[in-house]
This record gives sequence, C-alpha cells and structure tokens, in this order.
Amino acid sequence: MDMDDKWLIEFSDPWLYFRRSWTGNYIYGVRFGQSPDGASVAESGVTRDRTQYRGTSKNFDRALLEFLIQRALLGREWEYPRLLDYEPDT
Repeated sequence: MDMDDKWLIEFSDPWLYFRRSWTGNYIYGVRFGQSPDGASVAESGVTRDRTQYRGTSKNFDRALLEFLIQRALLGREWEYPRLLDYEPDT
C-alpha cells in the first residue's frame, strides 16, 4: 500500500465494495455466488451519481472492476484498462 493506491476494498457479506480512497465514495459493488468452479459474480453495480463518479462506459467499468479483482484481490499481473479503448454509453 502506498500513496498511489486509489481504492479501498471491503467486504460486508454478501457484498464486496470498492471505494475511492481519497473521497470515500463507493463506486463498485459485487455480490458473489457459488459455482462449480468456486465462486462467480452473481450481481454487480456501479454508481452513476455524477458528484461521486463521472464514468460513462459500462464496458470500461466492467474492465476496471475485473482489473481490481484480478490485481488487487488475487495479486495477478493484469493490465490496467485504458479509458480511450472504450466508448461512452449513449
């Protein structure tokens, strides 16, 4: 953990929450369910409150959430998604 960390991750059964470390704003939530392989995402959400988060691309949000899970939680090498690669939702 260092100054460049921008996310706080906390679990409140059954949800895993991702929030901005500097503002404390909750941005993503994920609820996991059981699957034959161990666990799978049963439900997820992202805030669209423009005072807390200005993201406008569902696909970018999915990629960023995947990055946070893979890199921050599982410690895997994972490339950070580039916003320019994703179109805003219309």
